[in-house]
Amino acid sequence: MLPKDPQVHNNMGNFHDAQGDAQSALASYARAIVLKPDFSDAHMNQGIVALRMGKVQLAIRSLEQATASNPRLAKAWLVLGQAFMAEDRLREAAAAVDRALAIDGSSASALAARAIIAADRGEADATARFRRARAVNPDDRGLLLRTTAAQIADGDSSALDSLQAAVVATPDWIEGQRVLAKARFEAGEGVQALSVLENAIAAEPTNADLWMTLLHLEGAVRPATEMLDRVRAARKSLGERVTLDVAEAEFALRAGLPELATPLLSKARGFADMEAATALALGSVAARVAIRMRDPGQAAKILLAVRTELPVLRWNMGLWAHTETAWRMMGDSQHGWLINHPGLWATHELALPDPDRLADCLRGLHKRKAHPLDQSLRGGSQTEGTLFLRDDPAIAALKAAITQAVADHVAALPEPIEGHPTLDATRLRAQWRFAGSWSVRLSGAGFHVAHMHPEGWLSSALYVALPELDGEEGWLALGEPPEELAAGLTPLAMVRPKAGRLVLFPSWLWHGTRPFPAGERLTVAFDIAVDRAN
Repeated sequence: MLPKDPQVHNNMGNFHDAQGDAQSALASYARAIVLKPDFSDAHMNQGIVALRMGKVQLAIRSLEQATASNPRLAKAWLVLGQAFMAEDRLREAAAAVDRALAIDGSSASALAARAIIAADRGEADATARFRRARAVNPDDRGLLLRTTAAQIADGDSSALDSLQAAVVATPDWIEGQRVLAKARFEAGEGVQALSVLENAIAAEPTNADLWMTLLHLEGAVRPATEMLDRVRAARKSLGERVTLDVAEAEFALRAGLPELATPLLSKARGFADMEAATALALGSVAARVAIRMRDPGQAAKILLAVRTELPVLRWNMGLWAHTETAWRMMGDSQHGWLINHPGLWATHELALPDPDRLADCLRGLHKRKAHPLDQSLRGGSQTEGTLFLRDDPAIAALKAAITQAVADHVAALPEPIEGHPTLDATRLRAQWRFAGSWSVRLSGAGFHVAHMHPEGWLSSALYVALPELDGEEGWLALGEPPEELAAGLTPLAMVRPKAGRLVLFPSWLWHGTRPFPAGERLTVAFDIAVDRAN
């Protein structure tokens, strides 16, 4: 017979949790709560484990009960705040973490959580909060990165000093190297932004992670022919590697020398035996080479092999973008199966409550001098962080209008089609969610190169402010492959920009913009994600 002491069951839950058996831990906490409904520790422990398992609603209910039973449980307030953060309920998150700090003002975890909330909401004291958090936990690299971002948002000219010192001291910190190089480039330093990374490679020439980071970032600012020389230099230090084959093929395509990349095609097989990241990189670039060499049939076979041999990549948007290109070049009937569905992409006219106030709000968030180092825009800037989390009435009104438009768009999608990357029946359409949101500000001659969004389900463009445009200046081109593929395909659709116009389309659909001669093109963009079943 099971004991009737709730503390025994709570302890058993802790034991199961320590052994990695989260489900049994939840069951034990539940038994403890049945025996003692106001058992705050059991409620708190249940909430902690539930949040770790991704059961956010259960976590919130448990932690609210824990704090109601014992308002002095600082840890319960903190984890409740983290649960609210997981649902983007940042006002409630801030209130919960403030309660935790009122009980224990020196908690490193609570100080860090509250600083992150402040930054995401756009609170004026975010930088000061990060500094307090770092004073308690100075070795937390994640806090250093977030502090730097907050300082940049404040326009602090010394924002990169601490980050650069840390990266120089620990040159094999890859994330630090990447963030530092990108931030220096967006501050207007050009190729000099990569100097710390180059120095790290000079000191550690056999560090493959440093080399691959350099090739990825430098490839966005230097001519492709120079990057081919960089790859050769990397080979001298690292030897033969598939990752270098992939990089060389990509730069060969950009340089208009696809024949240099054809040896890669013989390696594009046996994907089931590869790690997913390697298979994706190899398969994608091999397909790109085949398309450039005017062999879309081979490209389609390679892409199909990656998707079927590694089911985890079944819904990869990059693979589907290249598949669409190959099928269209071939005149394959599957292209119609993929594309010919009314409502797959559409425009929605939004009545923005106060467009001038919104435009001014967005302009105030564009702090960078140059476009991001590894993004699609040229001649402009992109905001940091998640736009829709900001605690601003103009942003809140915008998000509400967009939410309704997305709901209408999703509801109007065609009936489910098995295996379709957008319309597949396994997708839980009703549970869509925002997955990233940002603003882009392009100035004279600015544009987006053709690209797709690998992490989304649906992607978007919302026009907020526009200059006078003639002809197709500034228009959005849907379905036009990247220039380096030389696929010879025209756009599937051209969309005229108009203030208040929202365009929604599949994330796998190539999209880019035509340049415009002068003025400001201010937009908001976001991705929509859904749960995928492999």
